[in-house]
Amino acid sequence: YVNKNEKKIFSKFKNFNFKFKKGKIYGLYGKSGSGKTSLLNLIAGFIKPNNGKIFFNNREYKFYDLTRKFEIGYSVQDTTIIDENILINTTLRYDNNFEIKKKIKEYLKIFNLNKFSISKYFETGFNSSIKNISGGEKQRVGFIRAILNDPDLILLDEPTASLDYKNEKKIFNYLLKIKENKIIIVSSHKENHKKYFDRIINL
Repeated sequence: YVNKNEKKIFSKFKNFNFKFKKGKIYGLYGKSGSGKTSLLNLIAGFIKPNNGKIFFNNREYKFYDLTRKFEIGYSVQDTTIIDENILINTTLRYDNNFEIKKKIKEYLKIFNLNKFSISKYFETGFNSSIKNISGGEKQRVGFIRAILNDPDLILLDEPTASLDYKNEKKIFNYLLKIKENKIIIVSSHKENHKKYFDRIINL
């Protein structure tokens, strides 16, 4: 694929062929630079490959059509937090109804972010911004973004790199709870994560 920033072709995958199935959590492992993030970006349709095809339910799709036709949740390594309240940062929308607010508050409680569930962080104005939250809090907000719309495909790039064991366990226990009708792909470098995965992919 072509790296737009450096304007040169990267060759990460040769003869890579894999079938992901619903109801499983896949662990993606490999050294730095082996292509873990690139593979997630290819699956999400963020990168267009020079060669290769992708199929959903045995039907071929153009890479740039994937996010338009399917509900995909993606949590990146370095979650971007905008200068807005918790509601806008989790939904990435300004028009949020009561049901969404209720759902967000439930997630905040589950993932140990309950301090942001007070009304102050659901209002507009200077005091409602969460732009200065910690790295671990950013990751959990990013995770909520990824699962919020109940996607069929969830892509998680090192989703617990900044989390302690307690919060890390909350993330994986939740994935185990919802995996039945989803494809979940998680990049990781931690050996202790392997117990959560149904299949390991070594790049």
